[in-house]
Amino acid sequence: MIECQSISYRKDNKFLIQSVSFSMPPGSFTALLGPNGDGKSTVLKCASGELNGYTGEIYIQGIPLPRWNVLPLAQTRAVLSQQILSEVPYSAVQVVEMGRFAFRQSDTKAQRQWHIQNAMQRADVWRLKNRNYSSLSGGEQQRVQLARVLAQLGVAEEDLTGKILFLDEPASSLDLHQQYRMVQMLNELCQRGLSVLAILHDINLAMQCSDYLLVLKAGSVRAQGPTSLVASAALWEEVFSIPGQVSFSSIEGKPHFVFSMQTK
Repeated sequence: MIECQSISYRKDNKFLIQSVSFSMPPGSFTALLGPNGDGKSTVLKCASGELNGYTGEIYIQGIPLPRWNVLPLAQTRAVLSQQILSEVPYSAVQVVEMGRFAFRQSDTKAQRQWHIQNAMQRADVWRLKNRNYSSLSGGEQQRVQLARVLAQLGVAEEDLTGKILFLDEPASSLDLHQQYRMVQMLNELCQRGLSVLAILHDINLAMQCSDYLLVLKAGSVRAQGPTSLVASAALWEEVFSIPGQVSFSSIEGKPHFVFSMQTK
């Protein structure tokens, strides 16, 4: 579990985020939305420990984030950044293997290979394992990087309670089929205890895959809570200045929300 209490971050005498509070229970998928430049990546970087200098309190598994040592933290949470290197002189499987670096002292060769293969199969890149990473398409590179963070968290294991995955725009280079595969895969991992915080720009994708929404505007929390209670046309119009409507239906017993923009 992760809990953030009144997180603020200032740069050049300007607050990028201010008094942001939220929590992520084990096994939950939280979608982080908001306009460009309104603090989403800053929240993710602070919560994951990539950015220091914030005020407020961040707890992972009840322990203040500054008290975590580097190695245990790397074994507990993984981060897929928005900026993905495209020129890397390694094969796809070697890139994914980097995700097991934090376990280099405990992994046997067989365990390392098991985690790598499982992660690459989940990300649908096992067939690309021997390809040069730099020769892959943008979407393929993004899925290889996704496999790397999955391997880091050891998603081949059955119980993922306490593990946290931070994703910054993970669907930006994926086609619709791969977006669907990714969402299905992440939801399955959440059922086994993984907590996910993902920055998304697609309102409909966020409403379909998330348990909770965290919506920012101008660096502050505009709305948060269960997706079924928070999602509304009024919210999306206020935050994104897009008129429209949210419709609801049930597919295979699960709630299904769709936001339709009003273009005329």
